[in-house]
Amino acid sequence: MLILSRQDVENLLDLDRLVDALADAFVDLSAGKASMPQRVAAFSGHGLLGVMPAYLPSANVLESKLVTLFEGNAGTHLPTHQAAIAVFDPERGAINALMDGTYITATRTAAGSALSARLLARDDARVLTICGT
Repeated sequence: MLILSRQDVENLLDLDRLVDALADAFVDLSAGKASMPQRVAAFSGHGLLGVMPAYLPSANVLESKLVTLFEGNAGTHLPTHQAAIAVFDPERGAINALMDGTYITATRTAAGSALSARLLARDDARVLTICGT
């Protein structure tokens, strides 16, 4: 089993390839091919642990993200959101990798915005304006 730290993930994750992979995943999801049940969460009284399993046929990936949200961490050395991603063999169920998912979570959110701009912008667009917080 491969174990990747946050630093490993940051060093290995190609952000341009992430946007392309996200596009393929959205195609699977839109076509009803992905298996992605609703999130479930356990509440501790201080925060929550969310579980997000999925299977994506375009990548032949079976995985689950575990993410915590502890708002009391704001202003401390710990982030409010922390995550781990477990990747399994989709044919045998063996765990192949366990990786820090905090950086992946943040970059996947940004990749979704980049993909939206790529698909929705006019071909001659040269300026992007972002409104919001």
